[in-house]
Amino acid sequence: MRTPKSYDQEFEEMAGCWKVAQAFQPVNRHKHRLESLCHISGCRDPILSLGRRLAPNLLRGFSLVEVTLALGIITFGLIAVMGLLPTGLRLAKQSADEVTAVSIMTRKSANFTNLISGNATYNAQGIECPPTADATYAAKWDIRPTSVPLTALITVSWPANTTNYTGSVESIVVLTEPPH
Repeated sequence: MRTPKSYDQEFEEMAGCWKVAQAFQPVNRHKHRLESLCHISGCRDPILSLGRRLAPNLLRGFSLVEVTLALGIITFGLIAVMGLLPTGLRLAKQSADEVTAVSIMTRKSANFTNLISGNATYNAQGIECPPTADATYAAKWDIRPTSVPLTALITVSWPANTTNYTGSVESIVVLTEPPH
């Protein structure tokens, strides 16, 4: 019959057996040696026995309260991210509109063929089109012949078929040489 051991003695036995288990763990062919050493020292499964003795609560699952709390935190985070989604989409659309408008403005300022003010409409890809329902951008340029040097104010607004614009880009172009 075995004599009762103190907690410290059991811990030392388990720790020694666990060290033996760790030493033989990478090599699967020494499994029979590990089992015989653990049988001699009195522990059945060195790793599981040590874990049960040192932290018995760690081997159990999650409680219903813990799972509910984790789901609540995840839900709160997802709702916050979903709340930012419309703002991000709106800013992406606004940025795309500004990039297209600046592209239209750059192309228009590069090729003034005459010194006449005018306007034009462009589709969503920035290609000039007649003022129809599919026109997205409205460009207007005003040549200021009285200024020295000669300047032109170019404004690109969107949407094209309304007077209540949601966005616009303006630029002043200095004409250093007369148009051809």
